[in-house]
Order: sequence, then structure tokens, then C-alpha cells
Amino acid sequence: MILSPQAVAFLAEDYSGIFSTLRPDGSPHAAPVRFTPCFALRILLRRPAPVILFSGHGG
Repeated sequence: MILSPQAVAFLAEDYSGIFSTLRPDGSPHAAPVRFTPCFALRILLRRPAPVILFSGHGG
């Protein structure tokens, strides 16, 4: 992926966002997200908690 110098400068800033989805019952679910230049998956937690990651369809 090739980004413009302006995009690289913007993504270098420390911004957070909210990723929102709808649950099957229609209620919203929101989670904090942040861009990482190495495209690594990171999970942001407020306190230590067990985490299970699912990947693939239906996960």
C-alpha cells in the first residue's frame, strides 16, 4: 500500500476512534480502535481481562 505524505503524517498522529457494530438483537456495540503503522492487531483494555480472539466466518 502506498500512502501520500499527507496520509502518512496524519496516521503518525495519536488518534483513537470508535468501531461500532450492531448485535443480532439490534443493539449497538462499540469498541475503541487505533491505527498502528505495522498493521499489527492490538487489543485495548481498560483493565486486565481474559481475551478470546476469533477469526474467520462466524467468529
